[in-house]
Order: sequence, then structure tokens, then C-alpha cells
Amino acid sequence: MNILIIIGVILTLACLIAAFRILQKKRLIDDMPTSKTLGVFIGLAELKGTAETDKPLTSYLAGAPCVLFKWKIEEHWSRTVTGIGAKGVRADDTP
Repeated sequence: MNILIIIGVILTLACLIAAFRILQKKRLIDDMPTSKTLGVFIGLAELKGTAETDKPLTSYLAGAPCVLFKWKIEEHWSRTVTGIGAKGVRADDTP
């Protein structure tokens, strides 16, 4: 019975610490000043405006003009190897 009380106290303290950290991050984001791109202060700041360039990039997947892009492709496939008797092995790749 005492072990359940100890586990409950530990879980309560862990949840309380996590809640305070999340609240601290929320306050940091909420209190961040918003400024225009011409008058940025040193440190953390939220910017409002548009990004323009004379030579835009072309995004890899959408083909749209942009200033910055990031892409990631994940492929999931499996390979099945089946033995046929003792004479050979047949490999099937399925995407």
C-alpha cells in the first residue's frame, strides 16, 4: 500500500513540474514583442511582413516560387526473401 502512495506522489510532482515548464514556455511566446522587419531588436522577436527576393527558389515538391523550402520524403517498404527448396532463393521487393 505504501508503494502506491509513493508512486502517486512521484507522478503528481512530475506532472506539476511539466505543467510549470509548459506554462513558462507559453508565457515566453505570449510576451514576445511583434515588430516590423525594419526595426528588429536583438533577442527573441516575432516578425510581421513579407519576404521578397529578385531570384526566388523553386520548391522541390510543389514547384512553387519561394524564398525558403524544406522537404523530407519517407519511404516504407519491405523485402521478402523466400527460399525455394535447396537450389535457389527468390527475392520479392514490394514498395
